[in-house]
Amino acid sequence: CGANLDYFSKYGKIIGIDISSESLKFSKMNGSPLLVQGDAHNLPFDNNSFDLALGIDCLEHFENDTEVIGQVYRLLKREGRFVVTPPAYMQLWSVHDEAYHHLRRYTASKIREILVTNGFTVEFCTYWTFYLLPLLYVFRKIRKLFRLNENAKSDFFFKLPTLIEKCLSLVQYLESVPIKYGFPFPCGVNLFCVAIKK
Repeated sequence: CGANLDYFSKYGKIIGIDISSESLKFSKMNGSPLLVQGDAHNLPFDNNSFDLALGIDCLEHFENDTEVIGQVYRLLKREGRFVVTPPAYMQLWSVHDEAYHHLRRYTASKIREILVTNGFTVEFCTYWTFYLLPLLYVFRKIRKLFRLNENAKSDFFFKLPTLIEKCLSLVQYLESVPIKYGFPFPCGVNLFCVAIKK
């Protein structure tokens, strides 16, 4: 709802798109840059009009993810890049995914296959949240075991002590260093993938 747009606006002209008028209204209240209402299956932009497209935690929401990636390819300029960060592994499926209306989770091979099928060259692809994967896997399995009739609720509602939160943030920061230098992780909770339109 606007936070990513605010962060990335320091790098150039940003245009945000969302199908939800409520989400756009909320983003505008936060002073976000240019916003457009539209459906990712039929993006309302001209061909070859963008240098970069960011699919931050969104691909897992689309009925037809292949069609959406085809739309992104169409609107990117030659050598334009597409950054996508979907959740990884259906084995990690939980009420967290249900709360966020996810339709699927991915593997690195599956996301590569969809991108290449749509004409992209994959420049870099890695899993991330690697160090916390075993912990999260156990947490979600235990939560599922004791769920009973619990309504779908995100993991983000679990409040941890400040010290633990800081330790987890440090782990995430340490993980970002090898990724920054192009070293991929073999598994993780999410994927980070950069594709280029050749």
